[in-house]
Amino acid sequence: TGYAADEVLGQHIDVLYRGDYDQPGVESLFQAVADQTSASVLVRLYHKDDTPLMVYLTISPLFDADGQLTHYIGIQRSITDTYGPDRALRRAEERYRQIVETAQEGIYLGSLEGKIIYINKSMARMVGYDEKELLNRSVLDFVDETSHPILLQNVQRRGQGMSDYYELMLRHRDGHLIWVQISASPIRNEYGEITSALAMVTDI
Repeated sequence: TGYAADEVLGQHIDVLYRGDYDQPGVESLFQAVADQTSASVLVRLYHKDDTPLMVYLTISPLFDADGQLTHYIGIQRSITDTYGPDRALRRAEERYRQIVETAQEGIYLGSLEGKIIYINKSMARMVGYDEKELLNRSVLDFVDETSHPILLQNVQRRGQGMSDYYELMLRHRDGHLIWVQISASPIRNEYGEITSALAMVTDI
């Protein structure tokens, strides 16, 4: 955007949007913030020299141990004519994936039916499997039966657009139980439609 970090820290987001909020991506972004959920959108920002700048922006909420929203993590990538939209989008997704892969917490992306779409190494290790073994399997396969009602209720709440912080028991591949805390949020596309759910899992 052409700004130094100290020029925008503490500033209102209008320094980047210049009042240009009538965009589908911005509407989806504001709705996600209101619902305390994650979102990935295409939005138009403005460079310091007033040049319009299209970016791919992903935001994810972070909650404390009491389930209270503390702040958001945002990652954005400029989509330039040099790289083209498709390539820039892939590069943004790859950077986000690298951050997720190095996280200490277990992280997985699930469908609205509870199937695993993506899972990071920390999450796979937590239940004793390789990442590839978990893809397309139901999350219920790794949750202790006593916690099935909790998970099913929360999967339903993701489809309703709600974020939650809850605890349940996972079952490791070797049979031992793992008590975890989960912070989960629905993921919306650029049109505001809920497509999946992102969960951050901490072994307690």
